[in-house]
Amino acid sequence: MNALGYFLIDKDRNINEGLELVDKTLALNPDNYEYLHCKGWGLYKQSKYQEALDVLQKSRDLRREKAVYNQEAFLHLEAAKKTVANQKRTDR
Repeated sequence: MNALGYFLIDKDRNINEGLELVDKTLALNPDNYEYLHCKGWGLYKQSKYQEALDVLQKSRDLRREKAVYNQEAFLHLEAAKKTVANQKRTDR
């Protein structure tokens, strides 16, 4: 389910449906860093940047605990950080 959810999100096929699938996988395993990464990326694609940043950061923290590096996950986290920082600057 997570792989299909990620596909739907990443390829902009159906982000809402992708997030529904990811939420189902997270209900079974809420601390799975892959599932959290997928949810964070979906939230980012929905322009929910702060929420995306929080979820992507949690995914990265769990990944680091297990010493598992993923370049794509890192890039998604950095994109969320940059967008949130830019939003804060323009809100002033």
